[in-house]
Amino acid sequence: MRQNLKLGIIAGLLQGIIIFLLYGMSRTYLSEGSLPTCAVIAGIASALISKQRQQGRLSFAQAMESFVGTFLMGLLITTIATLILYELVDPDLIRQNINIAREGIISSIKNGTTSKETLANFDKGQRITGPGRTFFYQSIGATTLFAALGMILGIIVSLALKRDKLAS
Repeated sequence: MRQNLKLGIIAGLLQGIIIFLLYGMSRTYLSEGSLPTCAVIAGIASALISKQRQQGRLSFAQAMESFVGTFLMGLLITTIATLILYELVDPDLIRQNINIAREGIISSIKNGTTSKETLANFDKGQRITGPGRTFFYQSIGATTLFAALGMILGIIVSLALKRDKLAS
């Protein structure tokens, strides 16, 4: 369990560093679409290390605990890093990202790939929720989605690494 936490913390910190490096390079950061890759890799590594420590015998539950524990710790730290970026480092960043998204919709309307109704709905949503609350809800939604994806990945990794204790 301690190994899971350590790897999760390292993964989250590494992902946080990447977030700030990307922000520093472009002054924008659209986090909603980026999977916490470091947490996934650390989760797989944690499950592999657990299997090695068990002499190649790892139950499904042990593999899940290794992967999911590490992944969720990394995800938590990644979420905190993103919140620090948006709330403390550059509070205007969410408004910039909203403008980028709005410009993308306008571009799609000009290209004929989306309707003007999409822009009207986007603007209506911004008026109703406001940028701060929108970011808060997006953060909760993205974190929940990534946690669910982490559980699914955990099942896949666990099934791949599972080995019955009775098998030799």
